[in-house]
Amino acid sequence: MIDLENKIITSNISIFYVYIKNDVNIDNGDFFGTILNESYNFAIDFNSFRNMMEVLEGLFNYVNFPMATHEERTFQKKEKKNHTLPKELYPATLEMFKNQKPDFLLHVQFRQNATWQGTLQWISTRKTKRFRSELELLELILNAMHCEL
Repeated sequence: MIDLENKIITSNISIFYVYIKNDVNIDNGDFFGTILNESYNFAIDFNSFRNMMEVLEGLFNYVNFPMATHEERTFQKKEKKNHTLPKELYPATLEMFKNQKPDFLLHVQFRQNATWQGTLQWISTRKTKRFRSELELLELILNAMHCEL
């Protein structure tokens, strides 16, 4: 069980090693793998890019960092939403992944205009690119894996 309730949340909560477990599926341009936060010792397995985004968005909403500039839209009466910690998180350390080399280092710095901004670093080449949206992030990952949308 991950307990973030009693920890001080720093910007390291939004820095992740990304391990891709298979090649990109050419038919739908998707992939699966694991993301690891070394600072808070937790990992998340994801089965698609969308799943990864949903779980991380839930985590960011729970810790309120990076702070979102837009609230979720709704046609119902607004109630204060109590976000819960995503159930996909499990305890993990970098030591547990010592036999695997991460593919990317993902740093989500902002959540503005209902999308994410940050940097993606290729671990093998140490090349870093900025992204201004989730779509650009997906494009960077797919291009790095030599695949086109």
